[in-house]
Parts: sequence; structure tokens; C-alpha cells
Amino acid sequence: MTRVLSLLILLSFGFASPAQRYKKPEQYFREFQTQKRKINKKNLMYLKASLRGDDERRVAKYREMMVDQLKDSKAELSRMGDYEGYDILQREFVDALTIYIDAYEKDFGIAEELTKHRYDSYEDLKKYYDAVTKAEGGMLDASYKMEKAEDHFAKMHFFTIDRDEEIEEEYRLLDEVTLYTRDMTLSFFRVEQHSKDFLFAIDEGRTDTLDIILTEMQKDIRVSKAEIEEYADFDGEKDLYKYTEYFLEEMGIEVNENLRPLADQLENKYLEEKDYSRAQKDLERFVARHNDYLDEFFETKRDLILDYLPED
Repeated sequence: MTRVLSLLILLSFGFASPAQRYKKPEQYFREFQTQKRKINKKNLMYLKASLRGDDERRVAKYREMMVDQLKDSKAELSRMGDYEGYDILQREFVDALTIYIDAYEKDFGIAEELTKHRYDSYEDLKKYYDAVTKAEGGMLDASYKMEKAEDHFAKMHFFTIDRDEEIEEEYRLLDEVTLYTRDMTLSFFRVEQHSKDFLFAIDEGRTDTLDIILTEMQKDIRVSKAEIEEYADFDGEKDLYKYTEYFLEEMGIEVNENLRPLADQLENKYLEEKDYSRAQKDLERFVARHNDYLDEFFETKRDLILDYLPED
């Protein structure tokens, strides 16, 4: 009988909830913090690589790593059980991780599919940013859910949470530079799109539409100028704003001094051979300038991001 009773006691310990191992709530809480640190590390790796515009294969690999980490953390915390009848922390974390996984598998996955062609047109860029914004919304909802559960657990068990200020500051900087560069990029490409339209129309022989395209470009130059003035000052950083402002000014000059005269020439069906040849050279020079504008914008944007964010 004694041997049977001893076996039952041993089995009862074997099947006990993992949470019962912890004598203090802080010990139980640290298990959740450990998983959160693992998630934050990989989350920042992915978000920064995506923002910098790193190689698409590397960004995709970081997303896969993040999904794996989220699933591993969810499995670990699902086995934790409650703490002395308190299950809100575990339940909310597991629910939050489900939201996190959905954001990374579904929404960031959609954004990843749109990455390759996001600069093909202004509409493609907006679709890409819409997908990213939706994914970020899910990620933020999950993070907020975790934080509220942490606060509630700490309040119920009378201890203070030691927040990782370094990680919080890194997220703050990442959020600021992400939103700023996104706004600048949209303002830049709203106007740049018309340059593409202008070149496509010429290539397709639709020279009768050139004047309309240039008129629309002038309108959007004014719109983008007004936009960038609203967020010109970014924590003392001026280079990206100055370059975008320069680009918009240059495009205004391009329209009046180069593109409209060029459009008039190309629309002329009776243009002499020497004048046509001159127009083609003017077009080639504009294409070269257009490519330089793009290269300089991306370089200035990347330099800002690298300078502003802490190194990995």
C-alpha cells in the first residue's frame, strides 16, 4: 500500500502544471519575458532589414525566422498553465501570439509578394504600404495585448516590471524613421510616376497624351511640396527632406524648360529629321537625369536609416 501511495505522489508531481514549479510570481513572469525578448530580437532584425531595403531573400529569411520563433514561443507558453489559479497572463500572451503569427504569415507575407514591383508605379507603392501598415497594425495590437496582460499580472501580485529601456528606445526610433521615410517616399513617387508615364507614352506612340501628363505632374508637384513641408523637421535630420525638395523643384523646371518643348516636338508629325534627332537626344538626357534622381533618393534615404538606427 505504501509503495502504491508513493507511486501516486510521484505521478502527481509528474503531471503537475509547469507553473506550480514557481514559488514567486516574478519567477513565473520571467518565463514570459524570456520569450518576449526572443521575439523582439528577431522582430527588430526583420523590420530593420525590410526598412533598409536589404536583399529580398534575406528579408524573407528573417520573416521565416520570426514566424518560427512566434510558433515556438506560443508552444512554450501554452504549456505553462496558470499561476495559482491566475491564467490571464498566459491566456492573453497566447492570444497575442496568434495575432502576431497571423500578421507575419499573412499580412507581411502579402507585403513580401508586393515588394519586387512596389516601385513600378505609385499605385503599386501604395498597395505595398497598405499591406505593410495592416501587418504593423496586427503586430502592434499583439504587443499592446501582451503589455496590458503584464501590467495586470504585476499589479495583482504586487511587483514592478523592469522594462527593457534599450529595446523600447530602439522601437521608438524605428517607428519614427519608418513613418518619416514612408511619407517622403510617397511624396517623391507621386511625382516620379508622371515621369514614367511620360516615357511610357512616348515609347507607345501616345504623344497626344504628353501635355495632359505634364499638367498632372505640375499639380502633384504642388501637392507633394505641401506634404513634405508638414514633416520637414525630423529630429534635426534634413538631408532626405532637402533632396526631396530639390527633386520637386527640379521637376518643375524640367516640365517648363525641357519636357513641354520636347512634347511639342514629338507631337509634330512633320518634324524634320535633324530636329527629330535633336529631340531624341534631349529625351536620352532626361532619362539619364531621371535615373540619377532615383538613385540619389534611394541613397539619401538609406543613409538616413543607417545613421538613425542603432547597429545590429
